[in-house]
Amino acid sequence: MKDYQNKLSQAAQPAFAPAFRTRKGRGDKEYVISSPYNVGKVFEFYENIFTGIKYNEFEKTIEITKAVPWSKEKGLWTNEQTSLCIAFIDEKYRFTPRKEHIEVAITALAKKNTYHPIKQRIESQKWDGKARGERYFIDLLGCADNSYNREIAKVWLTGLMARIYLRKVKFEVVPILIDKRQGTGKSTVTKRLLPNYHTDSEIKFGKNDSDYQKIQANAIIELGELKGMSKTEIETVKSFISSDSDTYREPYERKATPHPRHCVFIGTANKKSFLKDSGTERRFFPIECGINDVEKHPMEVEEDYFLQVLAEAKVWFNNYEPLTPSKELMNQLADIQEDYKVEDVDKEIIDQLLNEFQIVEGWDGLSQYEQRQYVLKQLGEPLDNAQSYSDYPSTQTDCLLQVTSPNHIAYLGFNQKPTQGGKALISQKIRDHLDNDDGWKKGENPSRKRLFKGGTPVSYYERV
Repeated sequence: MKDYQNKLSQAAQPAFAPAFRTRKGRGDKEYVISSPYNVGKVFEFYENIFTGIKYNEFEKTIEITKAVPWSKEKGLWTNEQTSLCIAFIDEKYRFTPRKEHIEVAITALAKKNTYHPIKQRIESQKWDGKARGERYFIDLLGCADNSYNREIAKVWLTGLMARIYLRKVKFEVVPILIDKRQGTGKSTVTKRLLPNYHTDSEIKFGKNDSDYQKIQANAIIELGELKGMSKTEIETVKSFISSDSDTYREPYERKATPHPRHCVFIGTANKKSFLKDSGTERRFFPIECGINDVEKHPMEVEEDYFLQVLAEAKVWFNNYEPLTPSKELMNQLADIQEDYKVEDVDKEIIDQLLNEFQIVEGWDGLSQYEQRQYVLKQLGEPLDNAQSYSDYPSTQTDCLLQVTSPNHIAYLGFNQKPTQGGKALISQKIRDHLDNDDGWKKGENPSRKRLFKGGTPVSYYERV
């Protein structure tokens, strides 16, 4: 300790330490040169720098884990930290290092202190030999106790290990957790395995650059509240999920580079109908939750349980357990998926708007555009023009839509106006639906009504 304190005391003096590399100037005076080596020598004088600057192998980031002489802030190493470090060395050691020399030295130091936060969590406990992993969905979410649910849990957890411990591996199994009743805690189950490396933020399946950043920053990607997907949408999702790496350009980088995937996907849905495809979809594995009662809600389960599930999954991975479901399970899949397919996505959207959507206060005083945004907000869909939900504050009512028209529903649900092309038959399909729904009838008194602010009176349907 004395040696360290002496070293620290010496380092605080604006005098050149013998270990610095120097050059001779006028009159044979020695000057410290700016170099990564000399910056590194400064870092060696300070234990908090030497041991507190670490490289996060999962996130590929440099982190400050202890207070450093120029800043008490902990977190990611930033350009601001580089500038403060330059100012500190310039003041204390009378040489001004270049920015790139700081970055080279700090990277070299951080790499010596490499750690992987997810591996640390997985390896924090040794498996006690008690089987938990295969029953993960069964015990926590009240799923049926059968070979299908056990095998999907095992394959998915083993796939998570493979994505963490192997640089590049193909893995396409996506369990879809479906609520039979509300409040089962399906999102909690996906989050508690790796709380700091789970996201349920919306993914656009490669349409946005932010998708790739979310994927690289997390190990479990929750595809939240899936609804009926068209064949085109399914093809997009399938292609995205099947990739084992993503090629894109990082911010401030000059060119795009491949980034191997180190995440798995899991979906959640509140409705049974989320698939629309004529054949078997080999990536999506429906798991119905809430069939049986559970001893504890997932939020109340002890942390050790999740650590033991991870430890058991690591044993499976070490024993080369398969990353694909068995032929026997795949032979069952077509029949299982049949119960979760939407025969007509448009029909489901129409029925949802007519018989489930609850209007907000002041509904009739909103423009048609504003009404559509509130519809999207209540359904959990992205708003038009990348607007935020906070742009549309509201007081929710328990009142269903009372008056509407085929063109009104076509716009609210499908963003289609009568003057536009596209789904030419959607208004007629809505009209047929209204004509055959006992809960609706054609309005007669008056014969025409205004349905939104700024609209013209039109023929309408009213709730019975």
